[in-house]
Amino acid sequence: MMLITIGVTAKKTPKVIILCFHDIDGKGKYSIKSKELESIFNLVNKNNYKVLNLRQWDKLRIKKGTIDRNMVIFTFDDGYRSLFRNVIPLLTKFKFAATFFIYLDRYNSRSKFYQNLASLPINLEVGAHSFSHSHLKVIKKSKIIYQELFLAKKKLEYLISKPVYSFAWPYGSYSKKLVELAKLAGYKLQVSTSYRSYYWDESKDVYGRFTITKKNPINQVKKILKQIGGLGF
Repeated sequence: MMLITIGVTAKKTPKVIILCFHDIDGKGKYSIKSKELESIFNLVNKNNYKVLNLRQWDKLRIKKGTIDRNMVIFTFDDGYRSLFRNVIPLLTKFKFAATFFIYLDRYNSRSKFYQNLASLPINLEVGAHSFSHSHLKVIKKSKIIYQELFLAKKKLEYLISKPVYSFAWPYGSYSKKLVELAKLAGYKLQVSTSYRSYYWDESKDVYGRFTITKKNPINQVKKILKQIGGLGF
């Protein structure tokens, strides 16, 4: 006998996308305007996406917590000064979390930039982006690899007086061996630049991100969000 169920809809598994931004109101193909970033934040807020930083999402994923919404994770690479001038005020306005990836050679260790990073609230995570933003896959010297992965983590943690949980591969340049070395260095989560979405509890060694560029960034984000859908499950 055929059993017919009426009015029951299978619950969809929520998804997550990780967006990668760079400078705001700056120059170059990866810089977007602060008004555009605000419009993107409005879009995410209006459609009721859950916004987390990478560490929050990873911990939630590991604990198998209950999630009933699709998620967006904002990441900002390289440590531009626009973080404090443009990005953080907007994140604060929308009460959004985010992850900032910093490479150590960008500023002198006595720079006020690191003091400001140390004073960030817990929802604004600081992750490592290597020591000198090198193409790590082509580097052969173990001493340099140690500096880019291990020393970068230790020094960044010292400068900001906080644990560093996440690592972003510069230029998306990594290998299977490097991924294992990053784990040994103590990074709990690694991200690159491949363009794809994930189920919220999907486990990977390296997670891809969508890099947003200067040309029509709002439309870029709209198209990306279509991959995971809007309101309702």
